Amino acid sequence: MIETVSPEYRSPYYCGISLAYLAGALELPLIAWWLRDWIWIESLLILPSVLLLATCWLLPESPRWLLSQKKAEEALEILSRAAKRNELDISDIKLKEMVKNLKEPKDDENVGIRILDLFKSELRLRTFVMWFIWCATTFTYYGISYNTNELAGNPFINFALYFTIEIPATILVLIAIQYKGRRKSLAAGLTVAGMACLLIYLIPEDLAWMRTSLSLFGKFCISATFALLGLFTFEVFPTNLRNTGYGSASAVARFGAFLAPFVREIGRSSHPFITQILFGIVSITGGGLALLLPETTNCSVPDTCREAAEISRCCQGESCFTSLNL
Repeated sequence: MIETVSPEYRSPYYCGISLAYLAGALELPLIAWWLRDWIWIESLLILPSVLLLATCWLLPESPRWLLSQKKAEEALEILSRAAKRNELDISDIKLKEMVKNLKEPKDDENVGIRILDLFKSELRLRTFVMWFIWCATTFTYYGISYNTNELAGNPFINFALYFTIEIPATILVLIAIQYKGRRKSLAAGLTVAGMACLLIYLIPEDLAWMRTSLSLFGKFCISATFALLGLFTFEVFPTNLRNTGYGSASAVARFGAFLAPFVREIGRSSHPFITQILFGIVSITGGGLALLLPETTNCSVPDTCREAAEISRCCQGESCFTSLNL
């Protein structure tokens, strides 16, 4: 759906999705407090996913993806329905001309989906940087989240607080990327979250409220990073590789997610500060690498590898979807 949203509406659209995720996360401590048994908790959490399987037919295919696969007629049909539903006065002839003028892949360009295409010269550095940043973000995010039981106070309330703090973080991201752009906001979020991790165990144990506050601040920053990272990833990969790039980055990120609790156990068996050092260094390194990525604010999402390589130089350009207001 990101591919069909105009650049100026892409950020609030994705942040809205992030807020919906938080609505589900805030229900989890209530469910856990009510059921108190992991088998029943997991059984209840499965139900929404099963129900969602019945709604996939409601979503249209991405017209931009159809065009990248040389399926112009199907794209035209979806755009015609969208124009009518949005009460736009666009004739079929005019719409056909707009679709005809859209950038379609050249005959020598691969329109298939191959994960090896992510390592072409135009995308290789971007792919590795995105993979590391995703891994660093999930590593720090879940490392801080799993630490809620180590803090003073009720674990259910602490868990709820750690996700409640993500609501203002998501709203802040929406404001920050409008003024500072994606790249600088991503770098700042990762760096500040890493610094919070490094500083937390310098605070004496008798100042539990201060340690909790700093931990919440770290969660605030890394949550803001998470809210931005998904949108940024969608924007830096070309259309025929967008799902592959996003999916591979998300898959690699799971390494960071399942390493986080083991690193916490290392801290328990040696010294807690070791855990925070690892979280802090990895997060700050990711913040530095983020500066190697192109700025995508107000850019039309790229359709080909060549456009993806030149995205930093064409951020002022408009896509046909912007002009159609679809």
